Amino acid sequence: MTVVNSLRDLSLYDDTEEESIQSQIEEKYLTPSFQLSSDWLYRLQPEIKFSSTDLAAHVGEFPAFEPRIRLGFQRKGLSGEISKLEIGSVRYSELVNPTSALSVTRRAGRKQESVKGNSGGIPFTPGGIDIIERSLAKDLHHSELGLLDTPPGISRGAVFTSMGDKETFINESEGSYQTGSDINTKEHIAEHSRLEVDIGQESLKESQFSSIDDLLPESMPFVRDVIKKESEEVQEGRNWAHMVDINQKMENFKDLVPNPARTWPFELDNFQKEAIYRLEQGDSVFVAAHTSAGKTVVAEYAMSMATQHMTKCIYTSPIKALSNQKYRDFKQEYDDVGILTGDVQLNPDATTLIMTTEILRSMLYRGADIIRDVEFIIFDEVHYVNDSERGVVWEEVIIMLPEHVKLILLSATVPNTFEFANWVGRTKQKDVYVISTSKRPVPLSHSLYVENELFPIVDAQGNFNNKGYLAAQNKATGGDRKEEPKTVKNTSGGNSNLNTAIKQKGRASKGENVAKGMKKQLAQITPQKSKANKSTPMKTRLLHLADYLRKNQLLPTVFFVFSRKMCESHAMDMQSTQLNTGKEQSQVHMFMEQAISRLRKEDRDIPQITFLREMLKNGIGVHHSGLLPIMKEVVEILFARGLVKILFATETFAMGLNLPTRTVVFTDIRKFDSKVMRLLNPSEYTQMAGRAGRRGLDTVGTVIIMNTSKTGVTERYQLERMILGKAKKLSSQFRLTYQMILSLLRIEAVRVEDVIHQSFGENESQSMKPQQQQVILNLQQKQVAQKNALSACFANDGSSNATLLVNYHVLEYEYQKLGSSLYRIFGSEKGRTRMKNKYVVYARGKKNSEPLSLGIIANIYNFGPYIEPLCYIRNSKEGTRFWPIDRTTLVSPQKRMRPYRAGWDDILFVSDLGWPSQLGDDSMPSKDVEEAIKFVNNKMDSFQKEVNVSKLTGIDAQVILEKRALVSSQMRDMSTQLENDSNFSNQKHSLTTLESLHVQARDITEIQMQLKDLENSGADSAALLPEYEQRINLLKEAGYIDEQLNVAMKGRVACEISIGFELYITELIMDNFLSSFEPEEIVALLSAFVFEGGKGVESTTSVTPKLDLGRERILDIFEFVNGLADANNVMLTQEESEFAEKDRFGLMHVIYEWARGMSFSEITSITNVQEGLIVRVINRLDEVCRSVMTAARIIGEVELYDKLAIAQEKIKRDIVFCSSLYL
Repeated sequence: MTVVNSLRDLSLYDDTEEESIQSQIEEKYLTPSFQLSSDWLYRLQPEIKFSSTDLAAHVGEFPAFEPRIRLGFQRKGLSGEISKLEIGSVRYSELVNPTSALSVTRRAGRKQESVKGNSGGIPFTPGGIDIIERSLAKDLHHSELGLLDTPPGISRGAVFTSMGDKETFINESEGSYQTGSDINTKEHIAEHSRLEVDIGQESLKESQFSSIDDLLPESMPFVRDVIKKESEEVQEGRNWAHMVDINQKMENFKDLVPNPARTWPFELDNFQKEAIYRLEQGDSVFVAAHTSAGKTVVAEYAMSMATQHMTKCIYTSPIKALSNQKYRDFKQEYDDVGILTGDVQLNPDATTLIMTTEILRSMLYRGADIIRDVEFIIFDEVHYVNDSERGVVWEEVIIMLPEHVKLILLSATVPNTFEFANWVGRTKQKDVYVISTSKRPVPLSHSLYVENELFPIVDAQGNFNNKGYLAAQNKATGGDRKEEPKTVKNTSGGNSNLNTAIKQKGRASKGENVAKGMKKQLAQITPQKSKANKSTPMKTRLLHLADYLRKNQLLPTVFFVFSRKMCESHAMDMQSTQLNTGKEQSQVHMFMEQAISRLRKEDRDIPQITFLREMLKNGIGVHHSGLLPIMKEVVEILFARGLVKILFATETFAMGLNLPTRTVVFTDIRKFDSKVMRLLNPSEYTQMAGRAGRRGLDTVGTVIIMNTSKTGVTERYQLERMILGKAKKLSSQFRLTYQMILSLLRIEAVRVEDVIHQSFGENESQSMKPQQQQVILNLQQKQVAQKNALSACFANDGSSNATLLVNYHVLEYEYQKLGSSLYRIFGSEKGRTRMKNKYVVYARGKKNSEPLSLGIIANIYNFGPYIEPLCYIRNSKEGTRFWPIDRTTLVSPQKRMRPYRAGWDDILFVSDLGWPSQLGDDSMPSKDVEEAIKFVNNKMDSFQKEVNVSKLTGIDAQVILEKRALVSSQMRDMSTQLENDSNFSNQKHSLTTLESLHVQARDITEIQMQLKDLENSGADSAALLPEYEQRINLLKEAGYIDEQLNVAMKGRVACEISIGFELYITELIMDNFLSSFEPEEIVALLSAFVFEGGKGVESTTSVTPKLDLGRERILDIFEFVNGLADANNVMLTQEESEFAEKDRFGLMHVIYEWARGMSFSEITSITNVQEGLIVRVINRLDEVCRSVMTAARIIGEVELYDKLAIAQEKIKRDIVFCSSLYL
């Protein structure tokens, strides 16, 4: 009997099926399924109910029509009559994705981001710039069938082609091919984004890949293609600015503006009426007038119009202090006024918002929703567009403004108002009306103060008084010196002996307690004054002048001083002068105590506050950037109330502050501009002198210039140019910054190239395009005609001979340019010692019409050499070649040649031949000229030898010498070719004919150089585009953007850094270096990016070992980034290149202690940096913290974000962040 122990014992069981059954069981019951069962699918998936009848009914329906054309009406007049039908296109982005579009009709964002926007926001479409979307289809690649097959930003699209029996993929990163057999099946399934290709039966052929290669560009351009705007084609050559004749009185103003938005209790000036009328017509205006002329009336009317229209108005100012003052002034007239600064937001939903230009720029880039409601933007103090550091902000804002915004530009008088307004109009594609007046509401008289006497030099009508100038000159040179008065009378009724007053240096009057703050001020001032013992004479003059001003009722007076320390020094010199009455002293005391009551008790005794408290009681004030912000405001308010009679201020006091005075005094008219000591230019002088004269109070404003020269007075022509000269033109300060480039690349729709072309610097080249093209065409035709004429002079085909001759003269032109550069170095101040002998030179004439001349260098001045011409060079007027010069070349002049000033570019050759002293160097009679010519002819061999410039030192000289040697070698080779050519031999041509050939070749060369200059200045080759390419290459190399110009994470971080040094701070953040520091240490390290450093700053060599490590890391980052800049030929700014040398870590220990809780009075004792500068650094540090916190949030660095939030709380305290008295 058989026992069955398993299924195997049964004959019915098949052993071959065991594995199959097991695998089926595992697959069905043990292996997890990647899809839901039908039972679960039925439970989770909702049942879709539809009616076949309804479905069939909708088959014949058309989808909703999306209009691609927008219709509008343009109205005119008071009745609103329709004058024109406007047809515009609706951009595709507005239909597809209105949220991310640049249109002002897009959906609004969150309420809390409506004012300042968000870091990922997109700006509204800038007026006058066509965004990329309009022409995007032209840029995209089309297949052979006309289909778009390559998305923007991608190097190629999908490929649909027969690939043979194996599926092939291209590994672009490795540059190799992989066949389907080499690819894992699971990996192939994971590559779900790749498109399946048809499997063909034919074998893979290499030629089949040519269609793929054709899609790949040979090289990726560094910029997006610049597309010419349609509007430019239509509007070429048009003037957008219109000058308004203000001399023609507007008699019917009430009829033109019957319902004004606002009225005033006084009669408006004509220029104000014109501006208001243009605003009512919906136009933009540019108002240029002197200080206190009434430009603010135009701004106030725009604010009233915004209230009437239920829109918004933005008022921008160049500095935060002016914003605060304007808020206070406008708040007295309007209730609905707000202010936005870095740390203060008051009434941000107001109709009128006051802010700095930097805040507005940030709002534009971040796409703040409030911009869509703005009707007017008022730019005050537009002439500060000339500021080398901040002028670029004004241009950026004007370029980025949407087209619906109307502009009101307010400026001091500048000579090129039309040019600037035309640029604004062309940029925004709208008319701008220029309303300019040179009339002063209060005329000015200018006088020189010499030896305690006043000498008028310019009267109220602007006439120069030569008699007064000569009298001042005579007085200064000691021709009429009188005995100095012995006493100075003060307003308290008593007389104080002048000698006693001088001896009271550093001491208060009897019975007065000397404060500790005054001792510290004296300790800082006295060493400065002890040099050369110059303090006593200046103190004497100041006391005499103050007494004169008081007696002649010329107070209040502003003394402009170009040094912070000298401001305080002069105030200390006058501490014994009492200008306030007892009642006024009481008012000063009460206001002062009320102002500082908001401070902590220990901060009220800061040395600076103690010093100013004593000085202000006497009616004497100080105003400069080193003061605490609250003390500057105290001085300003007291001055406006007439409680400060004499104010010593730096140039910043004239920056827009509405504080007119009776008299302005210049303690000096020379200032150091960080490079050289120079005379004030007319713009600077006019801006400061314009503070004199109070409208409605004074008939004439008084301006006094104190003479500081020991040898006489300033030259007359210098005074005339400074006082009566034209103000400095508005010029472009536009420059590329990494933040600007990355912000625009992030937006993508606005090209960086467009912004460059829209800058003020490119205005002339853009507006001159049609004329320039015509000039180029004419020159090209002339060049072809002259070259054909030159070719005809040779046998057979003379084109190659003509080209060779022209190329020779091109090299000669380059050789002469390099030589002029060498002679400039040779004649520089360091090289003037070499000019012991008076060298014989070959130079251009005084006028372009004069022939070239032979002369001697009689002397060398800053402008260049002073030439004593001897004789003419024969036929040089017609362009005869310089070499060789023989005895017959020198021609005596028919009349005596006079000496003239020449530039180094006029010097073509400096001979090694020295001029003998016995022949003299003055203008010679004809007999002596013949002797001079005879001398040169006898020394012709020495004359043809150039002065030895090979020993010039310096990198510039050596580079020029190497270039000139190369050009000289090329000229010798070409000269050999010319000599060996039979067409140039004397058998073919006479000497006269050869000279004429050279004349023709030189003319063609000059045309060629003109064409080169015109083409280089063309609009399509803007000066900044090469720099843009270099910066793009740097950003690619550093990983801020990719090859398709897409902004990477590092680039997003850099977009948030708005204080400069964006790449350096970004490297510090992305390196995760700051996270290891404590909050106090982080802000201490970041202070290096906001403190400007300078000479004389006392700083500790070491704070803590960890901070020392951080300092070294920052310096390493600077070395790294600067190395990238050098490798890509990117020009560094002065701040970037001199970061290590300027001791920018000089306040690191101060900030560290402040963040740790040390009081302000204590930190002032550990540094010699003035209190106001410390406050400024901490305020800017708060802005840096906000930027870095935003960057930390973008990259998800929570730890760094939290530490910066703590650090921000620690530094925002006490006197540093005390609220403004204006708010």
